[in-house]
Amino acid sequence: MHLPSRKCAKEVLEDAAAEGLDTPTVMSMPARLDAVIASMDGHTKY
Repeated sequence: MHLPSRKCAKEVLEDAAAEGLDTPTVMSMPARLDAVIASMDGHTKY
């Protein structure tokens, strides 16, 4: 799915829900979600 830059985690979860993924499914892959959020923010915390 295409994600525009500059989205907060809440919006990511809402988009995932809109795509048919429930929140537990999304939250079960936190490392992947962190990477997506970091790439959208344009910087990482590592």
